[in-house]
Parts: sequence; C-alpha cells; structure tokens
Amino acid sequence: MRRAFLVCEQRNIELQPSKTIVAIATDDALLHSLAFALGVEGYSTRSFNAWQSASELMATAVCVIVDVDICRNDAAARQALMAAGSRIILLSDGMAQPAVSPSVCIVTKPLDGKDILAAVEHFRPATTQEPVVVQPNFTDGLAHP
Repeated sequence: MRRAFLVCEQRNIELQPSKTIVAIATDDALLHSLAFALGVEGYSTRSFNAWQSASELMATAVCVIVDVDICRNDAAARQALMAAGSRIILLSDGMAQPAVSPSVCIVTKPLDGKDILAAVEHFRPATTQEPVVVQPNFTDGLAHP
C-alpha cells in the first residue's frame, strides 16, 4: 500500500497591516469612484451609505472617508469629526462644514485621485520596522505552527 504525502514548499508569509478604507456617502457614484481609485493603489474599500452601518469597521481601517452630507445629517458623524486623533478624511463641497479636529484631513470636491491618495497615505502607519514574517515548519511534510 502506497502512502500519500503532502509536499509543500516552504514559504514566507508576511503579515500586512490593514489596507482597508471605510468610505461613507449617500452618493453611490462617489462611493464607486473612490473604490476604483483606491483599488488601483492596492486598497480595499468598504462602502456604506450611513455612519452607523460602518461603525464596526472603523477601528481597524486605515482611515474613514466621509462625505460632508453625512456629517450634516448625523450627530455621531459630527461628533467623530471633533475627536482627537481621528483618522477621517472629510470630503467637502466648499460650503459651510462642521467643525473638525486638527487630525481630520479635508479634501475639497471635485476630487482628484492624487488628493485622495495623499490624504489616505497621511494616515498609513509608519513602516520603520521590518515586517513580521512567519515561517511555517514543514519538516514532516505537514504544516505545524
């Protein structure tokens, strides 16, 4: 009887920080444009039409991009704009906007892909350390932690 063995190459698996961005707007075309522009740069965008719907993902996202119309109509969104250390990019229409903390980036519409990308990169964590590398143990043909 022949025994089958699992043969695997040893690979380095690099643990990456989150590249997910939360985008919140009532305009689906705007959300689609943001997802496309950021997707080209390697970011994953999770789109929502309401602040509350996105709240669970905000803590782990690189940043939150929010349209000013959401902030005008949602008290929780306005409150988040005032929080120190918030990672929010506010898309402004040039009209009166809510007060914001100094940590909020404001990008005025019409949007330019370079402006959005620069604002997102502002919130990316500094990569001064070498990435964490996990090397699985394949000595007997099976992966072991």
